[in-house]
Formats: sequence, structure tokens, C-alpha cells
Amino acid sequence: MVGNLSIIILIKNSSQLHTPMYLFLSHLAFVDILISSSVTPLMLMNFLEDITLIPLGGCLAQMFCGCTLGTSECFLLAVMAYDRVMIPMLNPLIYSLRNNEVKGAWRKLMSRKYFLS
Repeated sequence: MVGNLSIIILIKNSSQLHTPMYLFLSHLAFVDILISSSVTPLMLMNFLEDITLIPLGGCLAQMFCGCTLGTSECFLLAVMAYDRVMIPMLNPLIYSLRNNEVKGAWRKLMSRKYFLS
């Protein structure tokens, strides 16, 4: 929980991390906090008590929270993968112009091309 909170605080405070990937990462950290906070209290209570029964309403609520948050985590991971893989594949020129390493390699290639001609 401390790690997820520090990720969220770091992304919110640093202006260099205000890109879509880090926005998705902060949302993923928030969903992880919600998942752990929906499961952990009841689990700790069951460890400390001799009776480990869960009422039906509590079980349904915990199952609903787990399924909903798990599904949202899967969708967030799918969107992050789409952002990291599909966007550069669909727009390679625009994506490569934003990447400094590719810019440097492009400059070296172009300088060699004109130098050899």
C-alpha cells in the first residue's frame, strides 16, 4: 500500500511524469490500493478470531468488489499495452519523432547518407 501511494504521489508531483502511460500507472496503483483494502480487513479479522465465517452479504460484497476491481485492472493493463504497442505501430513517424534516441539515430543515418553521396 505504501508503494502504491508513493507511486501516485510521485506521478502527481512530478511534471515530467504527466504522460498517458504514467497516468494509467497511477490509476493502476489506485485500483491495487482498492483491491487490497477490500480484502485485507476481513482476512485479518478472520486470522485473529476463532470463527472464520463470512456472512452472505459480506461475501457477495467482497466478491463484487474483487470482480469489479479485477476487471478494471485488466482493462487498464489492456489500455496500457495498447498505448505502448499499437500507437507506435499505427503512427510510426509521429511516435519516432517524439523519441530522442530515434531522433539521434535518424540524424546519424541521414548524415551518413549525405556524406557518402
